[in-house]
Amino acid sequence: MKNDEQNCQLIGQQNLLENVAIVAESFYTDPRIMGESFSDLFDNGSAGMRNEVVRMAETLTEWEKRNGGLESYEKLGLDWIGVVEEYVKEYVSQAIDSGDLPFSEDVLEAVLKTLQNREEDSAAPSM
Repeated sequence: MKNDEQNCQLIGQQNLLENVAIVAESFYTDPRIMGESFSDLFDNGSAGMRNEVVRMAETLTEWEKRNGGLESYEKLGLDWIGVVEEYVKEYVSQAIDSGDLPFSEDVLEAVLKTLQNREEDSAAPSM
């Protein structure tokens, strides 16, 4: 039993690291984060941005744990990287539009819902 627990922890840590990497890539390649309106949202500059990237990755990893790991994307008919890119894009948009940092959990849930609806609409037979 202890080995199973350790394996689950290792898989969770690996998923988190992978999520940090892909969230960071999507986050730091978005040209809007270099604007003054976005960077002003962070009290401690680039350290604050890094902390936010980790928080977003943790949110994603927690959602994966609750929904069956990386297979959760396949179950929904979604692509992991596509989800992360949309998640980051929507997060940055909401932050810039509102002038405040949004809750990553709310952004992720909204993005997943939107992507699922798109997927269902594209799979539905046209009349």
